[in-house]
Amino acid sequence: MKTLYGKLYDYMEDSRILQCIRSGLVMSIPILLLGSIGLVLKSFPIAAYQNFIKTFCSGILFDVFSFIYDGTFGILAVYMTATISLCYAKQFMEPQKYNYGTVLTALTCFAIFSGVGSAGFSFDAFGVKGMFLAIVCSLAGSALYLFFSNHITQTLHLYADGADAEFKISVGMFVPIGLTALVFALLNYLVTTLTGTAHIQEFIISVANNTFLNMGRGLGSGLLFVLMSSIFWFFGIHGSDVLENVCDNLFTPAVAINEAQLLAGQAPTELFSKTFFDVFVLMGGCGVAMCLLAALLIFSKRRSNHALARLAAIPMLFNINEIMVFGLPVVFNPILLIPFLLTPVVITLTSYGAMTLGLVPLAAHSVEWTTPFFFSGYMATGSIAGALLQLFNLALGTVIYIPFVKEYDREKMRNAKSRMDKLVSALKYSEESGEPISLLTLPNAGGVVAKTLAVDLRRMIMEQTPTMYYQAQFDNHGQCIGAEALLRWNHPLYGMVYPPLAVKLAAETGILTDMEAAVFKKVASDMPRLKQIIGPHAKICVNVSAVAMQSDEIVKTLKQILNQGVQARDICIEVTEQMTMQFNDDVIARFDRIRKAGFSLAIDDFSMGSTSLRYLQENLFDLVKLDGALVQDMMVNERSAKIVASLVQLSRDLGFQLLAEYVETAQQKQALEALGCYLYQGWLYSPALPIDEMSEKLEAARLSAQNKNALVSQKTN
Repeated sequence: MKTLYGKLYDYMEDSRILQCIRSGLVMSIPILLLGSIGLVLKSFPIAAYQNFIKTFCSGILFDVFSFIYDGTFGILAVYMTATISLCYAKQFMEPQKYNYGTVLTALTCFAIFSGVGSAGFSFDAFGVKGMFLAIVCSLAGSALYLFFSNHITQTLHLYADGADAEFKISVGMFVPIGLTALVFALLNYLVTTLTGTAHIQEFIISVANNTFLNMGRGLGSGLLFVLMSSIFWFFGIHGSDVLENVCDNLFTPAVAINEAQLLAGQAPTELFSKTFFDVFVLMGGCGVAMCLLAALLIFSKRRSNHALARLAAIPMLFNINEIMVFGLPVVFNPILLIPFLLTPVVITLTSYGAMTLGLVPLAAHSVEWTTPFFFSGYMATGSIAGALLQLFNLALGTVIYIPFVKEYDREKMRNAKSRMDKLVSALKYSEESGEPISLLTLPNAGGVVAKTLAVDLRRMIMEQTPTMYYQAQFDNHGQCIGAEALLRWNHPLYGMVYPPLAVKLAAETGILTDMEAAVFKKVASDMPRLKQIIGPHAKICVNVSAVAMQSDEIVKTLKQILNQGVQARDICIEVTEQMTMQFNDDVIARFDRIRKAGFSLAIDDFSMGSTSLRYLQENLFDLVKLDGALVQDMMVNERSAKIVASLVQLSRDLGFQLLAEYVETAQQKQALEALGCYLYQGWLYSPALPIDEMSEKLEAARLSAQNKNALVSQKTN
């Protein structure tokens, strides 16, 4: 039964709007990484370093780092507007109608709402302060653009020589973009007229700041400040910057007051200050993100979480948390909402209690917000007690995050398997119906899974680490004569992947021949062990696609495994009958070269279709493997039994061997033997197994056969 978290998580995972926001945030991670590096290099809190970068070559290093920061975080909202609107178009537009109109529209709407050209405009609106508007304009602007595009007939038709199609698309965007911009301009005028602000961005910030009017620097205002900042962050809005005026007017002066009191020989009196929040509440960034980092590294079992945590760790040491917040993501994540809001509140209370009781001195020294924790705790209080309080807060916050991180792992796993099931179902439907499908371009969550799998599949192939299972083949005397090599992919997140799915993804990404080459190399490396297990005359069947067989890639691959010491007579190359192959002179000549080199050729999943018969006419194949459906049906369908009998006769007349797949019962084996088919593969003998398990199974079968023979001999004597 699903938990409440599970239901909320499913709802938010299935929400196409939230998928647009999350995908847009993830697409911006390269900008976040670059901006984080620029900010760390610019703000590294060591006086000697700061002096060096500001004086070396007239401050060229400081200027370069500032340019990087300003070009990334400085216009982060612009990047987010573009990426989220782009994701909206991919999510809601039909592929054949897809264009860049949503991006242009969203950027236009964002510029209008940011007050470009107004008296109160500041470029700060394009940075992290504008995140909320970026999300609103991306979604609302894109939605209006699509509405107008779908419901208004274009009357403006212009043509130009050359790029007529592109020109027509661009001109066609004019009316929907114009109408959407008009709606946003009217809304902006209405809000600014009624509120007296310069633009909507200013109105939002003023509403947040006015919440703190007439509030002093006490526990209530401190908790409200922390809570509101965290809530903003949860919705992808840079809470610290939105509340910057509150901090400047209410909490920043407290640091100067404490420092002045110290200089006068008096004890500091202001507990809640900007330094207090920066040092004790925002360790690693909002939500006490350093606690989340620790919980992920220690208690999460997901490889992707560990990778993200390692990537985000260095910036978070300097309290830069965007990679974690947007990459995990924390934003719009219902499972992490409670600890994200609760942890900073609890940490504020523990820090308040420790200082009120006199266990830790008040933060009386100004500390740069990028100073790593422990150092910052000591520097702010002038006491090791400050660093120890940070350590206590880190441990306490990590404990709060632990159950939620584990729940997030569970829901991620369940959701991943559900998505995988849907992707496999879509592929199976395509296989059964004959309707073509492109997995990588699926518009829903299945497409996301397909892209993730494709990346991991490419990595596996590049690292030459395919996992091979082997299904043993037997003759009618129970003697193992060989095995079929089968690729099995045990994905760390999705588990054992449906084999045709791996093949389909490899084909769509153009790495099918590379995957097959990796399989051959793995079989070649396993061959000495296989010969030891099965016997010196064992033959291993390896599946090859029609794409590879119709190019010289297969010839190159076979030469490579011969160089590994494999004997050509030990390999049988299987071509699936369902894969259409053009038998021109080049293909026939290639097949002939392969056979002359000593390799055997086989047809897999053989039926009585026209393609199958054409294969036999060319007399290229040494082995024919009966379609499993034909084998299973022959026990109840006399026609199927007659077809098998006909193929047995053909094998004798044309000189090829016949092997039955999917032999699952002794009755099937006996019926096949009666018809003259003497080679078998199926669960009656063995499933596909890793090489070690196959060795154990065959050894057990040999011992069983020896015991039976010994028992028969004793009875005879």
